[in-house]
Amino acid sequence: MVPLLCWIGGSTTGILITPSLEGRLTVEKVQRLRAMGSLCRQQAAYNSINNWKLLAEAEYWEHLAHLELSSYFQECNATGSNGLAQLQTVTNANDTLETIATA
Repeated sequence: MVPLLCWIGGSTTGILITPSLEGRLTVEKVQRLRAMGSLCRQQAAYNSINNWKLLAEAEYWEHLAHLELSSYFQECNATGSNGLAQLQTVTNANDTLETIATA
C-alpha cells in the first residue's frame, strides 16, 4: 500500500505528518476539547446561577470534539479511497506494460 502523507503549514514552514502522527494529534486535540467540556460541567455543578450558560458551553466543546473526529475520519476515508484508486491505476498500467512487453 502507498504511504499517505499530509503537509501542514505554508509552503516554507510546513510539517510533514504521517497518518499515525496525524491520528495522534487528532486524538490529543479531541481530548483537550472534551476536557474543556468536562471543566464546564464541573463548574456548572457548583455555580447554580450560571449553570445553564456553563452547560451550553460544555455542549459547545463536545460539539467541536465531534466535528474534529468526524472531519478526521472523512479525510482518512477520502484519502484512503484516492490512494487505492491511484494504486489500482498504477497496477493496471503496469499490467498493460507487462502485456505489451511480453507480446
